[in-house]
Amino acid sequence: MIGHLIRNGRRSWDTGFECAFISSHFRHISGPRQPTCGRDQIVVLCLVRDGEEWIDEFIRYYIGAGVKHIIIVDNASTDLTVEKARGYKNVTVFSCKLLFRDFHLKIKQIGRASC
Repeated sequence: MIGHLIRNGRRSWDTGFECAFISSHFRHISGPRQPTCGRDQIVVLCLVRDGEEWIDEFIRYYIGAGVKHIIIVDNASTDLTVEKARGYKNVTVFSCKLLFRDFHLKIKQIGRASC
């Protein structure tokens, strides 16, 4: 999915190596790889690590507020965040093991490219 989006020019990257490196550390866990949403619909992108305590409330809040889809990018959680998030039909979960402090801009770009 990520390589497809990059090849189609939806995101620009500094080098082909950087693109391949970042993409190789992303893994689709559950939900649609590329949700379909209209221009007037809202999609929420959330980067999370160890959010087990609040992830259910977060998802229910935004779905209840009319959000069409939620994309969760899990950054190496060690709790049940991923397991809880994958239980919702209008939530897509990706996993990324790269350190957020070092790659935060690229992680955000890839998440946005999923929309």
